[in-house]
Amino acid sequence: MRPPAEPNSLRYVLVPDRPLRFLADDEARADEWHSLEIHSDGCHFRWMGLSSQASRLLPIHLDRRVHLRIKVLYEVQPNLLLRSTLSVNGHRIDPTQVVTCPGGLEWQGHVDPEDWPESDTDGMTVTIEVPQTYCPSELGMSADLRHLALGIGWMQVDPA
Repeated sequence: MRPPAEPNSLRYVLVPDRPLRFLADDEARADEWHSLEIHSDGCHFRWMGLSSQASRLLPIHLDRRVHLRIKVLYEVQPNLLLRSTLSVNGHRIDPTQVVTCPGGLEWQGHVDPEDWPESDTDGMTVTIEVPQTYCPSELGMSADLRHLALGIGWMQVDPA
């Protein structure tokens, strides 16, 4: 295992030998994610939708196969998640599975870095891409003028 950098640094490297959950409270790029909001069950989440692609850098060293789980609390349009793609470090995760769970959906996929170059395993950039974003006010859903896609509660990396 590599020695960790400063504890609050994104370069702090974690090895996924146990479930590691990254909450929406954690820092996110302001040009890809909206501000933090609170779901009716008290869970914090962020809408993606400033563009059709949004990423999160997780401080994980990928030295083994892992299971990625993403809690999706909202879809601004029905079945938007099923039309979306998921990638890690530029490598598309396919197939993925969508499971109904309390309070929303869970998007799941296996990440196997075995065939990746070593440079692609230091840090885990999770990227979600949707076909398009939607403005709720233009759809007659609400007065919200933001462009939205998916409301994401957390991302979790589990040992495979």
